[in-house]
Amino acid sequence: STLTGGLRAALVEQLPGLSTSNGTAARVMLGGTQHVVLVEPVEGAGGRLYVVLQTSLAEILRPMDDLRTAILAITVLAVLLAVPLALMLARSASRPLDQLVEAAQRIEGGDYATPVQLDSTAEFTSLATTLNSMQARISEREQQIRHRALHNEVTGLPNLALFREQLEAA
Repeated sequence: STLTGGLRAALVEQLPGLSTSNGTAARVMLGGTQHVVLVEPVEGAGGRLYVVLQTSLAEILRPMDDLRTAILAITVLAVLLAVPLALMLARSASRPLDQLVEAAQRIEGGDYATPVQLDSTAEFTSLATTLNSMQARISEREQQIRHRALHNEVTGLPNLALFREQLEAA
């Protein structure tokens, strides 16, 4: 046996209950540690001779501990790499959105002269181009409405409203 005297005696005490295991290993406490024990009868010995195989459960699981440590290290490394990458991607998406929100607020306030400019992905650039086109058309419509409000439609000459506006300004 590879067991020390005290552990060997503890195993011998538990053998009668293990000899009927029918080829399955059993867990046994020996000296405060778990062991895996397999008891197999030797053929031709008339049931009086058994082969007993035992090993410490901790010894069996030691390669799993190394694997668990490796998986944990890989997970920590992946998280440490993923967090900065996620922050970078979030910023790269939020910056163009912030610029588009500012442009929309500018347009809402009546500033149609400043074009929306983005150095970003095709989707954001397409949206910026659409906003530029929209602000140009709104500006044209406002100029047409203002012209119609202050000029005679038939003659195109200034009307009384424009005269009053210029008189008040003067």
